[in-house]
Amino acid sequence: MKSVFHKYIIVLFCAFCLVIPWSSYPVDAADNQKIGVQPFNLYISSTSESVSISNGIATCSSSIRSTTNVTEVIIVAKLQKYQNGSWITQETFTETSYTYYGALSKTCAVEHGYSYRLVTTYQAVVNGLSVETITKTYNYGLYL
Repeated sequence: MKSVFHKYIIVLFCAFCLVIPWSSYPVDAADNQKIGVQPFNLYISSTSESVSISNGIATCSSSIRSTTNVTEVIIVAKLQKYQNGSWITQETFTETSYTYYGALSKTCAVEHGYSYRLVTTYQAVVNGLSVETITKTYNYGLYL
């Protein structure tokens, strides 16, 4: 009886060891693809980027939230348009906030028939020393 119980436990343990490695990979629910290693940010907690276009006017928004020990955040957002096979910066917006949170919302005119994206660089500063910088891209797509 004892040896049957031990064999049963060993079989369950082996089956468990085979299942865990396969299920531990992170999966993006949107496209069911495995995602790579994501960077670990020590100071920047979250960011948000967006572009909306209406009647030829693009509204570009970016925001950052960092840890409370950050004394300044800097946002540099570049609205780019895809023209002649490359991304051309159409407008550059900058916002500095002397706290751990910052937001930027700017508008500019855009043309029909081009793809647009917003490339935003966020910088966290502690007592005058830049401690972390990240860049995020929001793809708007084709503006018809």
